[in-house]
This record gives sequence, C-alpha cells and structure tokens, in this order.
Amino acid sequence: MRNSSKWLFLSVMLMALACHACSSDQQPQARREQASPKPSPAALVFQGILVQVDHAAKTLVVKSAEDKEMQITYTDATSTVVTENTIQGLAGQPGENVKITYTVDQGVNHANRVEILPH
Repeated sequence: MRNSSKWLFLSVMLMALACHACSSDQQPQARREQASPKPSPAALVFQGILVQVDHAAKTLVVKSAEDKEMQITYTDATSTVVTENTIQGLAGQPGENVKITYTVDQGVNHANRVEILPH
C-alpha cells in the first residue's frame, strides 16, 4: 500500500505543477492585453471653406479645394480659434477658410480644433 500511496502523491503533485505552469503562461498574456490599451486615433487635418453649421445636430460641413465635402461633428469641448471663442461664432461665417483638426471614431469625424484662416 505504501508504494501506491507514494505514486498517488507523486501523480497529484505532478498534476498540480502542470496546472500551475499552464495557468502562469496565460496570465502574462492577459496582463499584456490590459497593459496595451487600444491606441487613440491619430489626429487628421481637413482644410477648406466652411459651408454650413448646424447647431442642433452639432455638425459642420466643410468643402475642400478639390470639391470634397466633409461633415464633422463637434462638442462644447471642441477648441476654436475664431473672433468669438465658441463654436456658435462660426454660424455667421460661411465662406471662411477653416482648418479643422479631427479624429475618426467608428466612421464619424469628430472635431478637436476649428481654426479660421486668414484670406
């Protein structure tokens, strides 16, 4: 009986060590996934003529020199460089040359900064 109990003890110990080794291989991978969050989207720049401001929808429409129109959303946190330091200051200025720094998230353009350019 003593021989069989020794084998049983050794088998249990080997299983415990194998389980520990398997679980420790998975933990660093999980830690790496937590440590490397999804990178933030890179800022892009669009320059053109301000066509429309819709305050209800909080969107801007800008047309580039190549006649490409882009709709960009904004928030109260969007930085502006205009006469009035609010996005509402843009409402009376269609036709102005603007430079918009924005990011794209799930296919939606989000303005980070709106700058009125000199003519």
